[in-house]
This record gives sequence, C-alpha cells and structure tokens, in this order.
Amino acid sequence: MLIDIRANQVLSTFGLTGVTYFPRPTSSRMHPGTASFLATVGLPSNKLFSTKLDLDSPNQLECRPSLQATFDTDGAVLPEGAEQWEVLGEFQYATVALDPQTGRIYSFAEGEEFCIPMHQDVSSLVHTLTVVETGLAELKNAPPQRRPSTRRSGRGSPRDHHPARRDAVCQRGRRMEQVLRRDRPRHVGLMRCGRPLSSHVGGSRRGTGHS
Repeated sequence: MLIDIRANQVLSTFGLTGVTYFPRPTSSRMHPGTASFLATVGLPSNKLFSTKLDLDSPNQLECRPSLQATFDTDGAVLPEGAEQWEVLGEFQYATVALDPQTGRIYSFAEGEEFCIPMHQDVSSLVHTLTVVETGLAELKNAPPQRRPSTRRSGRGSPRDHHPARRDAVCQRGRRMEQVLRRDRPRHVGLMRCGRPLSSHVGGSRRGTGHS
C-alpha cells in the first residue's frame, strides 16, 4: 500500500457505522494487499462517497466481477479489459471500480463508458476520503464568522475585526485541496481501460448497448 493507514484511524474519523469491511476472498484473483486492506482497514462512507457492498449478493461475497453486472443493468457495453473489475462504491456522479489484479482504482463518470484513473491503490482512496472528512468536520465545528462592523474608527477607516479564525479555516481548505491534487495521478487522461484516448469523448453509457 502506498499510504500507511491504521484501522483505528479510519474508525475514529467515520465511526463504526461509517466503515464497510469486505470479506476476504477465497480465490487468488484479488490483489493480496488490496484484499487484506479491505478486510482489515475497510472502506469508509460519507456524504460524498458510498460503498456498494451488498451482503445479499453472491457475486460480491465471492468477489466475482460486479462492474459487468452494472453495465448489463444499464444496457451498456463494458469496455474491453474491464470484464473482471469490481465496483467499490460511487460518488454522486461517478462509479468507482477496482482492478483486482493490479489494485488500481478507476472511475466511470455517469453516462460514460470511458474510465479515468483515480488512485494507485485503495489506501490512497481511503486517505483522501479521510482528509476530506476531517476537513469537513473542522469546518462544521468552526465558530461562525463575525460580520465586519460598519462603524468607522476615529481615523475614518472601517474597523478591522481581525479575521484570524476565517484565515485558519481558509488554510485548512487549501491544505485539503493540496492533498486532493497530490493524490491524483500526474497524468490523468481519458482512458479506455488503460489505453489513453484522444480528447474526444464517446457517447453516453446508456443507449450504447444492444438495440
């Protein structure tokens, strides 16, 4: 794993009900480090990201390919090379998939058949979610910003209420943005399962399947 993340760190950030632990696969199809991480550290959920582990689904409990089933449900054609990928979860407008052989994380934007590389492994994804969740909690607990007074001092200039608290919140926001940028791959481009494409993006996922 690229980043050393402890299970208690994720639990303290998201709470017991906010972390999903995946069953250890009995087959050797799953990347060993990824399988161990998902079973011991787990995958958190928050307002931005939700996991898609269905305990009633034999496909996921046996770690069978689930991205194929998602595309079949949408009536779409799965890109070549992603037949064995699994769905980890989703953001509001994107499905997050895992390549079980390499452990790399990809996303499929809503309505698109093209994948975009997100993270080198699952630890990087969890680290990003943890940093964002911590920042959101700090912003929520920050004291309300006081509105500047319209009264004027004796020298004729508006009184400055020393926006130190506002600056501290802004600095945390900038740190969050730096972490998110750092965790993204250096060369993020549209790909069809690992092969870069031109800037032209194909049609929507829906409606491109069998007529």
